[in-house]
Amino acid sequence: RHAWLKHLDGLNKRVEEMAKEIRDDDGVVGARQDEVTAAERDVKEYETQLQDLHSKRQALNMRQNQKHVLESRIRAVWKITEAQKVLQKQLAHKAAHLEELERNLRSTVASITMFQKELK
Repeated sequence: RHAWLKHLDGLNKRVEEMAKEIRDDDGVVGARQDEVTAAERDVKEYETQLQDLHSKRQALNMRQNQKHVLESRIRAVWKITEAQKVLQKQLAHKAAHLEELERNLRSTVASITMFQKELK
């Protein structure tokens, strides 16, 4: 009977040890679960940040496209302005030439008028 009690006592101690190991394992599992939960929170936060960065990148791309359009328009306006300057110079040159032709024509008309008076 003493051996039987000793055997039961040994089994009881082994059960207590196993129960302690299970509690320890539960603690480790709980700690790991907390780590997993924290990691899941981090992943969600990173996904949110990634979406935010994606939105910002799209906005930046839109602004860059608008900038390129505006630069293109500015170049077009500059080319038109330069062409207008050239045309204004040509127009001024033609106006001066017309004034010279008008003077020559008046001189010629005056000469013809004088010549006609002399013929009379």
